[in-house]
Amino acid sequence: MASCVEGSPPLVFARADPRALLDPEDRERFQGAALSLYRVLDRSAFAPVQIMLWDKGPGEWVYVSVLPVDGDAQRSCFTATFTAEPFEFTPALIRKYFPGASRT
Repeated sequence: MASCVEGSPPLVFARADPRALLDPEDRERFQGAALSLYRVLDRSAFAPVQIMLWDKGPGEWVYVSVLPVDGDAQRSCFTATFTAEPFEFTPALIRKYFPGASRT
């Protein structure tokens, strides 16, 4: 997935990497927690259309903020990534979106 910031490297997903877009309720929960944890984020600037939960490597869970490219829902780019560990609700989301997946 391309970065929304020109010149920044893309995210590369392996075909088998577990990843899922959060539903609206979970997305709002994540956004509120991210804004509280990372005060540098500006509420108006940090408004991703989607949040993806991705198992980047063996148990290395990451949240990815995703935006459509030029309003095209078929093409997207990412604006930021967040390690999932600091968020207390991550284990519950892993169980919800990836039943049977290991948290570690």
